[in-house]
Amino acid sequence: MKTLILFLFTFTAVSIFAQITGDYRSGQSSVTWSTAANWETYNGSTWVTASSKPGSTSTVYIQRGHTVTLTANESVNDLHLNRDNSSTILALGTNTLNLYGKIRAYIGTVGTIPGTSSNDPNSANAWITSTTGKISIVGNTRTLTVAGEWGNGNAGVSSPNGFDLEINLNAGQTATMNTFFKCRTFNVVAGTLYVATDSRMGPDLGSRPGSNFVVQSGATFISAATGSTTSSVVGLGDLNLGDTLWIKTGATMILTGATPTVSMNHVILDGTVIYPNSANQNMADRTNGGDAPSAYTNLILRGSGVKKFTNTNNSVSGTFSFQDSATFSLNGNNLTYGGSSTLEYASTNLAQTITNSEFPNTGGPTNLTINNTFGTVTLNANKTNFAGNLTITAGTFDLSTFTINRSSAGGTLTVSNGATLKIGSTNTLPSNYSTHSFGTTSTVEFGGTAQSVPSLNSSQKYGNLIISGS
Repeated sequence: MKTLILFLFTFTAVSIFAQITGDYRSGQSSVTWSTAANWETYNGSTWVTASSKPGSTSTVYIQRGHTVTLTANESVNDLHLNRDNSSTILALGTNTLNLYGKIRAYIGTVGTIPGTSSNDPNSANAWITSTTGKISIVGNTRTLTVAGEWGNGNAGVSSPNGFDLEINLNAGQTATMNTFFKCRTFNVVAGTLYVATDSRMGPDLGSRPGSNFVVQSGATFISAATGSTTSSVVGLGDLNLGDTLWIKTGATMILTGATPTVSMNHVILDGTVIYPNSANQNMADRTNGGDAPSAYTNLILRGSGVKKFTNTNNSVSGTFSFQDSATFSLNGNNLTYGGSSTLEYASTNLAQTITNSEFPNTGGPTNLTINNTFGTVTLNANKTNFAGNLTITAGTFDLSTFTINRSSAGGTLTVSNGATLKIGSTNTLPSNYSTHSFGTTSTVEFGGTAQSVPSLNSSQKYGNLIISGS
């Protein structure tokens, strides 16, 4: 029985990269992708001249000393590149190679298929070449690179050498990288790019200008990288800066590492940045003297533990949202809000308390939203300089013994259907709101002492009104 088990395990391990019927390999030293006769296919027992070119379901091996040239846009499933080539192995030109499977580097002489996996693909200038060409990751969820099968790769060069990488997956799909990856530029167009722990994305044109990493609207970039210089989330090299990290409006960057760093000359966070670690987590810091990733548009804290600023001056111009059980520390740094900013409390699993770290009495957010579907959000102090809208979408906003009156007339006080505003001490309804918008199933509770119950603006009526104090 032990012998049989060993045999089955050995068979499985070897067959992961065993040649199978229908596989392609470059059949001569100079191959035009679209020319079938330049390729060989495996028929189950031997390699024969191909009758058609490789396509989106094909597994392709480009062999040592061979150069494959695209003359039009092409497609492939799994792409295996022999890392021993000392000159061009894949020439994209102005064309796109759509990749539906994985990418792998291997070692082996001509005819050695599948060869031995390599984590050190050739980084010579002419290993993969293109002018405006690119490799586009398309299709559905899968692992794109596996540890031990890819590494630094081909970069550090400008056109006509090197290549650009595009992530353009089907909606809702994820490509996972388990290795360091370098190319001229990264462009996450659609779907999610997930990068595992300590795997840096290195945009590298050979110099700083143009070595960019961009996430487009609707797309997501997730990194588990943590550490300092060598394990930056995005960066050209261990000691060098890339050019621009740009999270565009509508895009999302999720950083799960405990101490993520960014090594880029410019950082533009127009979209949403999320910190979801289940333990204490530093928000992204800069390294190698790069730009500080601290000017947030939308910032979300999830998970648990304490999330800490690492840069001196931080700002939020959109929404700063507290979710799950995560708490927040300025860590001795500063936070300023933009004129259209909103502070949101939106936990689904516990009650929350507002603190002076995120909501100081001066320089606080423009608007406040309570959207806690679990229960109660409690005010911690009088907010005397509040100047925006107060919106209670879900849960209970307990003012305790404090007030959140507007500093001047204007704005809207909203209590949505099913939500509750609870007022204590001798306080009355928050004042100076020009408009009241109360749902028919909303609740306002006066739970203090000697309180006045005012009429509402805009011909509004209370939904449910509770008098519970003395």
